Amino acid sequence: MSRDSWLRRFLTAALVLIGAVVSAGPAEAAPCTGPTCYRLWADFTVTASTAPSLPILVAPGGTHSYTVRVTSTGWRTGGLTGPVEWPEGPAPREVFVIWDPASDDEFIVPRAGSFDGGWPIGSCGGYHWPGLACYGNNMPVGSFSQFTYVWQAPRTPGTYTFTIQIDTPNFTEYNENNNSVTLIYAVG
Repeated sequence: MSRDSWLRRFLTAALVLIGAVVSAGPAEAAPCTGPTCYRLWADFTVTASTAPSLPILVAPGGTHSYTVRVTSTGWRTGGLTGPVEWPEGPAPREVFVIWDPASDDEFIVPRAGSFDGGWPIGSCGGYHWPGLACYGNNMPVGSFSQFTYVWQAPRTPGTYTFTIQIDTPNFTEYNENNNSVTLIYAVG
């Protein structure tokens, strides 16, 4: 085999190998490990209070209200410590607050809600009858939003549930176990 023939085969093999590596795409980053590796998370929490206060007893067809507080916190995990609440976090994210009565006979009283303070969550609208969804955009870590809505109770006596939950569709939260609260009330 001549030297030129050997050189052509070597260059051809080298180009094929380089083409295979380049076409495989970028290498994935190594997993984050070690004492200086941290990850920042965002987390939303929902809490609710009622009027009248618990236990709720509402007259048939009467009104009752729910005051909801949504809190946005940051968490840091990794490194040499356990999870720590952190004043910083990922970029602000969108959040939906969903009001979901269990009874189709319960519905929101129009124009009877109020914004009570904090980061504005608005753009409330239909979710699925008779529920309601409110949209908050760019809610930063370290902020809260509080608002109240008035609902008309069913006319049939009995025990009912009402769930208020948060949905964060575009990211994973640190703790999704604090994204809903279910309240029980009686009509009688």
